[in-house]
Amino acid sequence: MKLIAKRPCSFGGRKFYISDEVPRDLVLAPASQEKLGILSVLRDREEEPAETFTREQVDGMIAEAVAGLTGEIIPAEPYVDIMIREDPAGVVHAAPEEIRQVFAIMQANAEEGARRIAEVTDENILILLHVADSRKTIKNAARERAERLFPARESPVPDTETEEAADTGIEGGGAAI
Repeated sequence: MKLIAKRPCSFGGRKFYISDEVPRDLVLAPASQEKLGILSVLRDREEEPAETFTREQVDGMIAEAVAGLTGEIIPAEPYVDIMIREDPAGVVHAAPEEIRQVFAIMQANAEEGARRIAEVTDENILILLHVADSRKTIKNAARERAERLFPARESPVPDTETEEAADTGIEGGGAAI
């Protein structure tokens, strides 16, 4: 059994850094240290070592696997997860272009931003604008646009004023003095 440090630590007066092997005789309870995330416990395999492959064999296996795929392989577009609330439903998966549009609208003055929002058709952009921009004109424009685009369901734009009021206990979301 090998003990590998996952974080800087010290056992028996000796310091160990990430990926250092810690001598087994210095650790009294490896299982406890593993649960705490300080060490990784690598158990010895009783079996024969795994079969090794040559580079040509690996290339052949990859070619076989790829040959079984149908259609063209298209890499997925990157996106950013932006947490707007602490629950799993409060994460917006935004593509780079959506984030660029959000910043472009946020950099415009309030009237120009509201005009640009009237042309937005993407739900993520509306949600991010409503959450990130503090200007009332932009918040209202994003909420109204979302309600027009998605009338059959509850507005995708979170009602931050109601949430703030619930947090402070004061109607309208004001601060307690």
